[in-house]
Amino acid sequence: MRLWLVVLAGCFAPSPPQGAPCSDLQTCPAGLQCSGGQCVKPGTNPIDAPSDGAGTPASCKALHALDPTAKSGTYAIDPDGPGGAAPLSVTCDMLTSGGGWTLVFLAPGDDVMAVPIAYTSATPRLLADASEALLAYRDAENDAAPAATSFALPADWQTDTPFDYADTDAPVMASVDGGPAEMATLRYGSQNFGMSCDGSWAGAAYGRVCVDGTLGPAYSGFATSGIDNCSASNEAFDLTPCSPTRLFSIAVR
Repeated sequence: MRLWLVVLAGCFAPSPPQGAPCSDLQTCPAGLQCSGGQCVKPGTNPIDAPSDGAGTPASCKALHALDPTAKSGTYAIDPDGPGGAAPLSVTCDMLTSGGGWTLVFLAPGDDVMAVPIAYTSATPRLLADASEALLAYRDAENDAAPAATSFALPADWQTDTPFDYADTDAPVMASVDGGPAEMATLRYGSQNFGMSCDGSWAGAAYGRVCVDGTLGPAYSGFATSGIDNCSASNEAFDLTPCSPTRLFSIAVR
């Protein structure tokens, strides 16, 4: 009985500050909850708690492994670990296709009209350590629309975004909404093309990222002026325009 009292006191007193690691039992002092391995106020994400980078998860995948109940939202991650670059504020998708996705690109609007296009929230180490990519359209709350499509992260996406290549076709095993993976063709680049994802590449600038053979996103028009298109890969490219509540995104884990 005395041993139990000592252990219990060690978990709760003295009270660690907000942002301190949870105990080995995933417990925190009264008034705080364990989220992402840190003791925080209810409704507060770990990004809001003080941190020097020590013990901060390296990715949303790592955070999800630490706390499978963590909700989607903004978190601090530290891909480079202590002594490296400062922790990075990112959006974690903890719901789509098993969760644990780090959002590395979200279109800044419905008319990007620029190449090259950089990732909006990523580091070389984060991309180098990732093995999967997820394409999805997202609303104003960053929730993914149906038909989010995942596949093995292409090696060249670890150095540049898919928008910066001219015309690339790659066979992939693609999963839609976490379903069984099936053979498909990932097509990405800044050139023009036919009327749909299965159309041949042409020479002028226009741009597309799509997964032929799936219902997944077919994002196009980012390399030229005019509203970009956020259709499905089995539809005509211009059937559904992008909008502030339907923006293209790339996430990795």
